[in-house]
Amino acid sequence: MPLIVAGTGFGSGESVRVTASVNAKNETRRVSAGGTGKLRVRFAIGSTTCAMVTVIAVGARGSRAAVKIVPVCAEPGPIG
Repeated sequence: MPLIVAGTGFGSGESVRVTASVNAKNETRRVSAGGTGKLRVRFAIGSTTCAMVTVIAVGARGSRAAVKIVPVCAEPGPIG
């Protein structure tokens, strides 16, 4: 399943470099924010429910955003 990231608060038409890291695999995309400062990026590196995900977005005009998702995965239960 691909990783899809949405962001807001960037400048209208601002060029933004978005880097996603899923379990230490990195992928970077360059996109332009829309007229209202929103963006949406699709990454080929997928995410599972137990994957650590970090996303950093840096705009050409100095805008920045970051998020880190640390999963809480269930421990395997007893067998039998």
